[in-house]
Amino acid sequence: MRISRMQYIIDFFGKDVPKKLSTMDIHLVYVSKRQKYAVIYCDTAKGEKELLKNLKNIKGFKGIRESLYFDETVNI
Repeated sequence: MRISRMQYIIDFFGKDVPKKLSTMDIHLVYVSKRQKYAVIYCDTAKGEKELLKNLKNIKGFKGIRESLYFDETVNI
């Protein structure tokens, strides 16, 4: 059984956001502190609405968007 995943880019404007992301139930792939964004993987079964709800509670969270470069047939 294969778990379906989606890649998201999270924009932020605080120093504590990467620390909070690392404690969440997501796979944190990359953090750019200079450009203030993070790349994460999340299971689609959990849902984007639940993820957005959890992210809105983090002080310094700016926005979330789907990665345009993610292709589930290629990426594992």
